Amino acid sequence: MTNPQVGINMGEVYKFPSVQFRPDEYLRAKNVSEVVDFLKKHGEEARVVGGGVTLHELGALGLLSRVKKLVDIQQLSLDYIREESGVIKIGASTPIRKIVDHESFRRCPGFRALGEAADFVPVQVLNVATVAGALCTGLPILSLPPAFLAVDAKLKCVGSEGERMAPLDGFYIDYFLTDLKSDEFVTEIEIPAAPARC
Repeated sequence: MTNPQVGINMGEVYKFPSVQFRPDEYLRAKNVSEVVDFLKKHGEEARVVGGGVTLHELGALGLLSRVKKLVDIQQLSLDYIREESGVIKIGASTPIRKIVDHESFRRCPGFRALGEAADFVPVQVLNVATVAGALCTGLPILSLPPAFLAVDAKLKCVGSEGERMAPLDGFYIDYFLTDLKSDEFVTEIEIPAAPARC
């Protein structure tokens, strides 16, 4: 499949990227502190892995040549959707599939865009890709970021200086560039449980 705008055969790019993506260290983190310490130590050379879908895609395109360290957060029990004190909390490792049918989003018309945006994701990706991964990539073509922007989502970012809540509105700086610091990662997404449209 050739992209007519730039004359690049994307099939060839995926088979033979210009730069091989070969990280030299993979850590399965046991707790949040371990993730933060790893990110602080390795800075821009490190990336957090939830589902790994975006990392796979960008690596195949040769866009992650500087990344040498990966830290897996799947063992941190961050796969959940729950309502607490008027806020819906979504753990960073929650697969996108869980948004489609979750009761918290089905009962309110104001959340319809979230389910529709999640359902737009290819079925091969739905059960693997994570909500936080989709929000943190800074990719303008993904369907979830604008849907979460529309419901006033905030991201709980944890780093060496502690926790902070980052409104999604203002989180995106440029393509692939977010407000996330090199020693931070997202542990949770929060949205108001009852938007005005309910």
